Amino acid sequence: ANDVDSFVLMTEGSMRWRVYNPAPNSSLPLDPGPDVPLEELRAAPSVDTVLQSGDLLYIPRGHIYFAANVDQKPSCHLLLSTNQHHTWADFLSVLLQKAVDLSVSDAEFRRTLPLGWTRY
Repeated sequence: ANDVDSFVLMTEGSMRWRVYNPAPNSSLPLDPGPDVPLEELRAAPSVDTVLQSGDLLYIPRGHIYFAANVDQKPSCHLLLSTNQHHTWADFLSVLLQKAVDLSVSDAEFRRTLPLGWTRY
């Protein structure tokens, strides 16, 4: 599944784009997943369209997509990926690591925990 939000701009020729919704119970990926063979997808695509030069398509994070030339003529598209590693999980992992790094450099945080600290 796609780990980013993507914008596709067709710049030349035409291509057929098929976009599939995330599988039920699937989580939003933090990193790119492996390619999924088209034959393994059971559901119909949520988007099945042919983009022409100048068309723009938005593909949300977590969706799987396939693109293929409509005919034997050359085509070209520009794909802009956004929001990679722009999640609460990414933010908290950086924030918490910084908090740990600061706490070990501060003598106050290296003191022994008081008796009964688990009841706070």
